[in-house]
Amino acid sequence: MDAIFEKVTAATAAWLDYQVICGRQMLLSESYLAQPIGEVLRVEHDGDVHAEFNHPIVTTPSRGRPRQVDYVLLGRNAGRLVAGLEAKWADDTALSKQRIVDDLLRLECLKDSPDYDQSAYRYFFVAGSQLNMAANFLNLSSNSGGGRTPFLPFFLGRTPNVWLDVDVQNLPAFLRKHFKSFEQSYRVDSPTFFRTRLVKEVSSAGYQAMLWRVDSGRGQRTTFEARTVWADEDVPDTEVDD
Repeated sequence: MDAIFEKVTAATAAWLDYQVICGRQMLLSESYLAQPIGEVLRVEHDGDVHAEFNHPIVTTPSRGRPRQVDYVLLGRNAGRLVAGLEAKWADDTALSKQRIVDDLLRLECLKDSPDYDQSAYRYFFVAGSQLNMAANFLNLSSNSGGGRTPFLPFFLGRTPNVWLDVDVQNLPAFLRKHFKSFEQSYRVDSPTFFRTRLVKEVSSAGYQAMLWRVDSGRGQRTTFEARTVWADEDVPDTEVDD
């Protein structure tokens, strides 16, 4: 499955350069990525491909419309969900740290149905200009109480094909609010552990695309209630720059 999504990553970076050559850079956005992603998935996968697919595990969010997965692949025979992709576009404003965590946690619990044991292949994908990728994604930082601390290394590593373990309950205190916020919004407990691995990174003339795989790891999946364990941690109604 990695090979299919590696092609998505390479094709998207090249496609972005092509759009600029054609003078269409002002149209580029997260929704605009649907064309290269969708075209590659439909060619490479012999089952159904769906966009904006209702999440089969996150079924009762506390507010808003049903939570969805950006793209999913269904098996050819049984029609089961076999892979999911969350895609983000890095533009001229900083990506939301909360939404990054939400995407990773939404992927971490993804499988065909609550009573189905086998999890899906799960991927987190980010693309944008090299300038915006650096300034507004890769170099995100948080206020840790003692200064600014890089945010991304806690969740997404930069070493190709090496798993980064995320021991959630032992993360620094300044990150706890993101997990409590996820629980409050999605009504799904936090995983005690998950891991990510950089699968593919492609830089073209002016653009960059990066793909990570998300995995529950450690055999049997376990969860905890961040809202209970970290009861004293304040969660703002809306994300503010920390």
